This record gives sequence, C-alpha cells and structure tokens, in this order.
Amino acid sequence: MVNFDNFQDHNVLEDLDSECKLILFFGNFHQDMGSVEEALGSYLNKQSEKWIKITYDCCIEFLNDHTKTQTDKELFVMDNTQIYFHYIEMTPLEWIEYVTHRIEERLK
Repeated sequence: MVNFDNFQDHNVLEDLDSECKLILFFGNFHQDMGSVEEALGSYLNKQSEKWIKITYDCCIEFLNDHTKTQTDKELFVMDNTQIYFHYIEMTPLEWIEYVTHRIEERLK
C-alpha cells in the first residue's frame, strides 16, 4: 500500500485531479491483496485522516459526476482495480458507494 504521507512533495499529490487520486486509491485493490475488505481496512487504518478525507471527496465527486454515464463509471472502476465484482456480489458503483460509506464511518 502506498502511504501518501511518505511522499516528499505533497503538493504534487494534492494537485492531481480527482480521477488520478482515485486511480492511486484503486491501486490498493490488486491481485496480491488478501481480500477487498482486508485491503480497504488496511487503507483506512494506515492512511492519515487527511488522505482518507481526500479519497472520500474524490469518491463523492466521482459518484455525483453527471458528465459520465453509469457504464463509463463502472468501466473506469473495473479498468483501475483488480476486483472480481461478481465474487463480492457488488457492481463497481455499488462498491464505490460501499467504500464511501465505510470512509464516512471512519471519519466520524
């Protein structure tokens, strides 16, 4: 997992657009992870509150983006994660909504 707080130049990361930040977040969900839930739990436990909030804001912006179709959004998630959505019994957008909910709980 990438710990964003270890980057020397935080301005580079902060200046990325929301989709780039989501791609960095999605990088935590790959073939070597134990499970999707373990990877998400690890991310929420190891990242700083600042980066978790940034991830939350990017997820909300992504879900509320009316310039993309639902299909485009699902393809974006599938193209940038290695999650077998059929196995976790969620669509990519349901998963993003679940992640958003988990982050909300973590930020309380």
